[in-house]
Amino acid sequence: MENLSKNKKHEFYIIAAAVMWGIISIFKNMLSELMLPEITVVSIRLVISTVLFGIYMLIKNPKLFKIRIGDLWCFFGTGVLSLFLFSWCYFTAMSETSVGVAVTLLYTSPVFVTVMSVIFFKEKITKNKILSLILAVFGCIMVTELFGSNLEKLNIPGIISGLLSGFCYALYSIFGKFAIKRGCGSYTITFYTFLFAAVASLPFADFSQVAPVLSNGNFRLGSLGISVICCVLPYLFYTKGLEHTPSSKAAVLAVVEPVIGTLVGVCVFAESMSVYKFIGIVCVLLCTVILSKGE
Repeated sequence: MENLSKNKKHEFYIIAAAVMWGIISIFKNMLSELMLPEITVVSIRLVISTVLFGIYMLIKNPKLFKIRIGDLWCFFGTGVLSLFLFSWCYFTAMSETSVGVAVTLLYTSPVFVTVMSVIFFKEKITKNKILSLILAVFGCIMVTELFGSNLEKLNIPGIISGLLSGFCYALYSIFGKFAIKRGCGSYTITFYTFLFAAVASLPFADFSQVAPVLSNGNFRLGSLGISVICCVLPYLFYTKGLEHTPSSKAAVLAVVEPVIGTLVGVCVFAESMSVYKFIGIVCVLLCTVILSKGE
């Protein structure tokens, strides 16, 4: 019973992380209105998150910074191959295709996680997981109304970028699990993920455009929100959740993110709520209920 309660708690961490990621559009919109390039916004998010979380760890326990040289490949995976490259591929997919197509391709990630978890962690593919994956993919298609997109605009580079964003997004669950198995704590994993990703983003960012808006209230609120609420806390929660949640299950639970994103669009930005989006939300929520019933 105690183990069951612990598993439920860690599943809640995963869902809480997804909710925080889902509201990122609120803070992203604040920064976009200041005409900052998307890749610069990504770098701002990563740099601030690294600094703030580093200060927190320094106050909490400096020993958390201690890692082994042999662990660096895990953080290269979670930071560069996942967090940074996922963001880059995701933005490329949006510019090459459309937001709806990009989001749908991004949430192919549970499929990649399930396959890789079977290969690397010997996790079993159960009927519940298969059903949940089907519901998750179908739900994402309905939420984004992919079938209503102008399909002739699709192109190979955009499709490849979208699939790579899903693959890179999935890599966090895999490399994060490896880091946990090697004895790294959630705080340590989160900090070095931010650090590796931030360093990788610096050569691509244009900070000359940041100076003129430093005193702007929306810049300050947007920067802190996109960094603390939508980066530091959710990545910490997600990594903590991985300690007692199979990677494949965690990845599917996290697909509540597009549902929250859709609700934010409707409630905050007055976007329309269609029957298709409603069906999609129900499907994604149903898939989380199925997963919570057990393997």
